[in-house]
Amino acid sequence: MTVPDGRGKGFSFSGRRSPFSCRPVSFILAGTSIAAPPAGAVSRHLLRADIVERKSPPFWKSKPLELMSPEEWESICDRCGNCCLEKLEDRESGEVRVIPVACEYLDTATARCLVYADRTLVSGDCINLTPETLQEIDWLPETCAYRLLTEGRDLPWWHPLVSGDPRTVHDAGISVRDRVLPGRHIHP
Repeated sequence: MTVPDGRGKGFSFSGRRSPFSCRPVSFILAGTSIAAPPAGAVSRHLLRADIVERKSPPFWKSKPLELMSPEEWESICDRCGNCCLEKLEDRESGEVRVIPVACEYLDTATARCLVYADRTLVSGDCINLTPETLQEIDWLPETCAYRLLTEGRDLPWWHPLVSGDPRTVHDAGISVRDRVLPGRHIHP
């Protein structure tokens, strides 16, 4: 029996059924998609699961915040800018309200801090997040990646570490980009 291979040629079977398809397909092995070799070449190229690299879980799923490297720690931040909004605390109840006014050092068009490396020196209100300070802070937004991981939850689809694109935090409407008043217009 001759079966076409998609290039106008064919290959023959000697009465046995082939376990391979005659048209190109994709195989999913260990979470990675690999294109099958062209039809007719299957007998020359064996797909072996042991040559497909096994992916380990991402670091934020397998490593506690306390053990992350400085680079891993910084990458947890989704750059939404929500923690850079001004907060008012009710002295009687202790309730913290976040108001839609950015810190004077936040660029509201990009949701990026203009003095990030020196933020805690330049602004007395800026808090350096650490695993220890995360335990004391209760005003971080529900969407904050540090808060999510501290509470044992996973990162959402729009987080840049999950999506692979730093714009998804803005596209999903999570960031403060172009949605808050710049602090420089509020402070004298």
